[in-house]
Amino acid sequence: MLFGQGRNFDPDQPTRNRRWDEANGAFSLAVRESLAAAGVPVVSVVLPVAATDVPGNLQRLVAEVKRRGCTRVLETAVFADEAAGLLIARVRLYPVLGLLGPKMADSQPRIGPVGYTQQREFTLDSRALERADPRQLGRSMGEEALQDALGNRRRSSE
Repeated sequence: MLFGQGRNFDPDQPTRNRRWDEANGAFSLAVRESLAAAGVPVVSVVLPVAATDVPGNLQRLVAEVKRRGCTRVLETAVFADEAAGLLIARVRLYPVLGLLGPKMADSQPRIGPVGYTQQREFTLDSRALERADPRQLGRSMGEEALQDALGNRRRSSE
């Protein structure tokens, strides 16, 4: 499961929210394309920045993971840490626990602890998103995740 979620929601800034949604969507799509090109089956869910109900979002994610039989979640995010003055692009891999082995009645899978993190940071200013290029970041970070965390090597076309 590829799970992207925007941050930095501001109910008074619809244009800014749309830019964050576009950046997160482009980043997540580029990661997805890298995985798909390597033959990794991918189910994608990308939530907008306005999806601020974290417990509800997690509950829906776990339900989708269970429905699809996913064994891991690769989370993607592009967001600002305004206190630190940074634009951050991050990929994290989590195992899904409780899908394999004997199950108790009504048991639910759960998202395990982070097993892999890849993060890039940029100085936060008015052109940070443009300079960072979420599509290019997504491609390169997706390929790195394939090599470092997902145990796949990109297939050569030669």
